[in-house]
Amino acid sequence: MRRAASRNSSAGSIALAGCLLLASATLAGAAIAEESPRPAAPSPPSEAGEGSPRQDGQFDSARQIRFPKPDLDALAARFAGRIGFYAKSLATGAEYSWNGDQRFPPASVIKLPVMIELYRQAAAGSLDLDAVVPLPSDVSTHGSGVLKRRDGPVALTLREYCRLMMVHSDNMATDLVMRRVGLGAVNRFLRELGLGNTRARMDLGRWHYVIVGMAEDPISRRNDDRILEQM
Repeated sequence: MRRAASRNSSAGSIALAGCLLLASATLAGAAIAEESPRPAAPSPPSEAGEGSPRQDGQFDSARQIRFPKPDLDALAARFAGRIGFYAKSLATGAEYSWNGDQRFPPASVIKLPVMIELYRQAAAGSLDLDAVVPLPSDVSTHGSGVLKRRDGPVALTLREYCRLMMVHSDNMATDLVMRRVGLGAVNRFLRELGLGNTRARMDLGRWHYVIVGMAEDPISRRNDDRILEQM
């Protein structure tokens, strides 16, 4: 069951990527069409559309690019597992979602509020971004990143751990920063933003242990290898 869940989760990621690629392709095609010669009559506005950019970089509300809602709906409906996504145009406020209010594991999206909370605490003087912190041995190597490839002890500044977290999506760096700022502080920040459905429940290494049925096992290099066997 857990392996099936893992496969469904991976399939969900692939399906979501497909949705986004489909949306990007549709929007790009519409943008190209706007640049091509056409009759002077303006195209009708769309309630779920995104404004077309003018040459001055602004958006013309009278000319609309539509979200491919029927295509995205059909793609999501065919998926055998549970999938959800949300898209919003910051230029026009147009929105599209599928299961947009349901909870899903945030995966690497959680790294953004972790980074913001780190800098909030630095601005408040409660931590020093240039403080050098050793990387603990009980931080899991599983998942993305570059720190797991290093031999020997690692000691970097919090600023550098944060850079690796955001630039390389490094899970080991993320877990260190999460421990430093505290999950409670991250969740308080999310509540302040009004994000009632987004929470950091555990660090990323522990989450990988949970999804393969090793929730009670200590994080270690040997158990990290066992995760790969389980998957």
